[in-house]
Amino acid sequence: MEEDSKYIEKVQNYTDILHDFYMKALKLNSFEVLCTLLRVDAPEDMDWEFYEDSRMAFEKGEGLENIQINHENRKSANRGELTLYCHRLEMTAPHEMLVNILRAVLHKDYLIKPFGCLGRPTSGLAFTWVGPSTLEKLNELKRQAMEAGETQLSECIDQFFDENLCRAISNSDYEIDGEFFSWVEKGTAKQKSKASVDEIVFNCLAFYTAFLVNHNHFKMMFHEMPRFHKWSNYQVLEILSNEDTGLFGFNIHFPNGTKAVFKHNEEGVVSKNIFHNPDGSIQFNPGFAEDQKEKWQVNGEEVRDWGEFSNAN
Repeated sequence: MEEDSKYIEKVQNYTDILHDFYMKALKLNSFEVLCTLLRVDAPEDMDWEFYEDSRMAFEKGEGLENIQINHENRKSANRGELTLYCHRLEMTAPHEMLVNILRAVLHKDYLIKPFGCLGRPTSGLAFTWVGPSTLEKLNELKRQAMEAGETQLSECIDQFFDENLCRAISNSDYEIDGEFFSWVEKGTAKQKSKASVDEIVFNCLAFYTAFLVNHNHFKMMFHEMPRFHKWSNYQVLEILSNEDTGLFGFNIHFPNGTKAVFKHNEEGVVSKNIFHNPDGSIQFNPGFAEDQKEKWQVNGEEVRDWGEFSNAN
């Protein structure tokens, strides 16, 4: 019971830090936050969505941290928790979402692959690319967090990421013996107290739980916003949401009757008239300029009473 209370307290602490961070980004650049929550132009197709599948599993309590513990399987449970620790650390989507929220705070555009600059081409193979390691991504997150003045986020990362620990677990090159966690690093035996390892894993699981709580909270927050929003050049943003999951997509209506569409949920992705810029930012295809009209339109119909229409749900 005491352990549960400590975990809830830690999750709440991380949730508060992330909430304040997201709120700052939302006030500065709400559309970039919307794109981040939706992971606009994620690469999945309609039948395969790895992040949503993992998210749903975590929320339903299917993580290894929920294994039943007794004196006979304590060591197996420890190994399960360590495996889950690596699994969560290696998830790409949270890294990309956090760095895009930082970009919004820094008044920068949303990027489809915000760590693309850290990748490198595969030697001797055309059109192939090796992505950055978890260490490289988290270091970049910390760098941008410091640039944005979000020192608490950088401190959170330091509380749950240990490169040597993660490498030893990933390679299954470790042993839990009594009060110590032992591993081999470059041929040299290393040792860390099991209590310190437990704290790192504890902080990691709490942080990623807080991340999911915060992610869902802000998706629901968009559901509470007006559905339609005026943009410049007679464009209209339509927020797509529901009461179950909150935000799941958007339409951008152009003054010639066309629109750009993006929808992203557990079933997959739908994208229309959205293109990539060379730097990884996104742009929309409004159609031919000569067809544009100087009037607000939604689904090809002119909006005559905007004050009443803008709050329609």
